Amino acid sequence: MRTITQIPTFTRRRVALVAALAAATALVAIAQSDKPDFSGKWELDKERSEGPADPVEEIIEHDGSKLVVTATSADGRQFAVRLSTDGEENLNIVRGREMTARTTWESGKLVTVVRDAQGMQFIEVRSLSEGGKVQTTEGFIDPARTRAMFKRVAVKGE
Repeated sequence: MRTITQIPTFTRRRVALVAALAAATALVAIAQSDKPDFSGKWELDKERSEGPADPVEEIIEHDGSKLVVTATSADGRQFAVRLSTDGEENLNIVRGREMTARTTWESGKLVTVVRDAQGMQFIEVRSLSEGGKVQTTEGFIDPARTRAMFKRVAVKGE
């Protein structure tokens, strides 16, 4: 059996490089799992939801740091919001009201702070569970997020 000093320098460097690449790949996988993909068609589960039951359907397009949420209400009205998960502020008009939104990642959850032109603030927290098949969205008015105004649970459709 050879000692480490008896192994050619080229081979030791190759082994070190392979080990470093494996470690980097593992770190990337861990980092990406902390930022799940919310893409899909989501249908409201009224039984598990609390508070206002609107929208009843959301279609989310999640591509890197860009997110487009198209929501359909119970009466068939639709609106879309564009968000950036990197903390960039986005301007959206929802049902005639101008709103700014800033979205960031917080322990695998998307946290969006929404402000309207009058200064009202609202916080929405989205998370995935059950292998990415269930989305929970909670809405808060207080910055400490101590009590949710609503909790919408949606199931991913096909």
